[in-house]
Amino acid sequence: MAGHVATAQIEQESKKITIGVAARYAGMNRCEFEQYLAQYNVPCSLLEYDDVIADLEKMKGIAVPAR
Repeated sequence: MAGHVATAQIEQESKKITIGVAARYAGMNRCEFEQYLAQYNVPCSLLEYDDVIADLEKMKGIAVPAR
């Protein structure tokens, strides 16, 4: 299992696969995989500050439907 986890982590970090796919490859659900990574201080999000800011700017133009 450790080999699958390591491979999944490397593939996810290199942005070849999503964290969800990496989790399935490692034989875990996404939550379990994120907790596993956290045990070793491995970030589960690869977003950088500029990515978050760009996404927020895009969302400013999206109208929220009235209830």
